[in-house]
Amino acid sequence: QKKQQSLYDGKVLLEKHDPPVVHDSEKTLQLAQETKFVGDFKSLANEADASLDKHKALELEIERLLKAVGSQDIMIFVQNESVVDISDLQTELERMKERFENCIIKKENEYAKLWNDWNELNEL
Repeated sequence: QKKQQSLYDGKVLLEKHDPPVVHDSEKTLQLAQETKFVGDFKSLANEADASLDKHKALELEIERLLKAVGSQDIMIFVQNESVVDISDLQTELERMKERFENCIIKKENEYAKLWNDWNELNEL
């Protein structure tokens, strides 16, 4: 609609305003109400579509987060199992190292005895 200048006591005011709608017949009034109803309905339909889009986006985000949590749980399980395996391997390595050191000490003692025996034979 066109904006009209406001009149007051015959003087023109600076502000503009929408002229009031005057319905000239029952048919025009009904048409205006139907037009408003259609506009309101379209507005509600748009809001519903936007809400549905948000709902779908939230469902997808929840699904993505659930997958991420599931993957994280699997990784934590694998890491915990790996920690146990590493701990077991570390213990086994320590045992083998101890046995190896004992073997070295035993061989050193055997070589020392052989050396002493050989030296005694050479002195004779």
